[in-house]
Amino acid sequence: MLATCLGLFVLVCAADAQVLVGLRIEGPAAVLENSGAQYAAIAEFNDGNEYEVTLFANWSVVPEDYASINEFAYLSTEDVSDNQFVTVHAAFTWDDVAKDASLDVTIVDVTEDEGGDPWPEYQRTASRTGRTSTVGPKTPRIHWTVLVDSGIDQALQCSPSMDVDGRLYFGVRDKVVCVDTITRAVVWEYMAGDNVWFTPCIWQDRIFFGSTNDTFHCVNKYTGNVIWSVPAPVYPNRGQVLDRDLPDPIVYFPSQSDLLYARRVSDGSELWTVSAGDTPITPPALDGLGRILLGNDAEYVARAHAITDGDTLWVGPSGGNWFGLTPVNGLTAYAASLNGPLYAIDVTTGETIWTFDGVGSNSSAIAIGHDGTIYIAENGGMTRLVAVTPEGEELWTYEETGQVIKPPIVDGDGTIYVCSFGSPDNGHVHAVNPDGTALWVKEMPHYVQASPMLAPDGTLYVVCRDKNLYAFKDPAKGDVSLNDVIDGRDIRFFVRVLFGVDDDEIRYFAADMNSDGVVDADDVPLFVDTLLTVEN
Repeated sequence: MLATCLGLFVLVCAADAQVLVGLRIEGPAAVLENSGAQYAAIAEFNDGNEYEVTLFANWSVVPEDYASINEFAYLSTEDVSDNQFVTVHAAFTWDDVAKDASLDVTIVDVTEDEGGDPWPEYQRTASRTGRTSTVGPKTPRIHWTVLVDSGIDQALQCSPSMDVDGRLYFGVRDKVVCVDTITRAVVWEYMAGDNVWFTPCIWQDRIFFGSTNDTFHCVNKYTGNVIWSVPAPVYPNRGQVLDRDLPDPIVYFPSQSDLLYARRVSDGSELWTVSAGDTPITPPALDGLGRILLGNDAEYVARAHAITDGDTLWVGPSGGNWFGLTPVNGLTAYAASLNGPLYAIDVTTGETIWTFDGVGSNSSAIAIGHDGTIYIAENGGMTRLVAVTPEGEELWTYEETGQVIKPPIVDGDGTIYVCSFGSPDNGHVHAVNPDGTALWVKEMPHYVQASPMLAPDGTLYVVCRDKNLYAFKDPAKGDVSLNDVIDGRDIRFFVRVLFGVDDDEIRYFAADMNSDGVVDADDVPLFVDTLLTVEN
């Protein structure tokens, strides 16, 4: 709060020229239940100057059933059974002029679907929202890499899944590899016989995936040995979804003909096989209410089938030319055709709730934020990430570098991570703030086409077509030398950052001990305390 005191000191010194004209609140618009967030009050004056006045504002929150806020503007949230909405208020008076401000905040219900578990399938959950309570890296630091394929072809396009042991599973050309993130090494490879293009899903001791030799596989995740495999023509390699709530769980997957399969995970035996329209080549999603949703690329944007027998429950809207994702948030599914628009669909009826025409050519690369914001990436001549409200209104657009064909993901504080690829052979990983501004962008040595994946420890994993797996992770506070050890070697680097000699953004993050965005005298005692604590 030193900035608050300094701001008020400057304000007092210039009192004769200052007239208060406005007040605003800065802080997150979504906060997880049973957690907290810091807010700030910014006073605006007639000469264009702004000063932080957090400690001198009066704070309140309504209703008080789900949250409280103290005199330091720290909001503490309670346990909620569903998302709840509160309003944070601040009031400030200067020279007999009073101003107030308010900010609407969503308290996010961290259900089992949204908890800090590993990443067991594509976009993390069967609903395909692509969000997690884990907070991802705030810097583009590549912590480590591992080469996962020595072949000639550069065809690493499959996003990883992760189990509770910290092992990653993903397809590399005609095989699936397992990487141990503790030892940072490839543990095993399973030869599938043909291309594996989609993220395996995990259940207990096994993983599931399809390959383009018309086969669906179940493999032991510890050994890489096959448990069972079944024929599933044609090309059952566009993804699968697992219903884990059943006594005998079922895995559902489409083929690139007109079939949708349901097989028991225990032995691969058939529950049912049904027609799913013309060429359903999209990853299915579950709505948690007994429906499987998937896109249909020829006639309809989306369709729903019953999990019990595969019966078609609804199809629509018409439009076709669609090959993306249908994430489900509550009672609403979202989908887009190849040339737009974005549809919000009632999962119970299949009827269109609204359409959004502000996106061009896209692959329905969609993720859903904790507050219900829809993030959709375009894949045509205009390459943008577009944020849309749950009511179908545009919030902002972010200009990307290159094209995006796989969905973004959203971390616990609303940061959006998305991968793009361009010409001739480069790619980029983008971290986008919830307001649509760039947090950081990292150029990669080759295409990055798959969605990133965020582990519970905050490590962001990205696969690249240079055949390497990249692990992005912030350094610990105080590790200014960036060698994963806090010791006397960090002193020189800390001093260089403190006095502006070294402006490396990753070192700056490590030296910013109080995380206020500024490395200054306030960070010195915290750095010394950290150094002494570690050395003792």
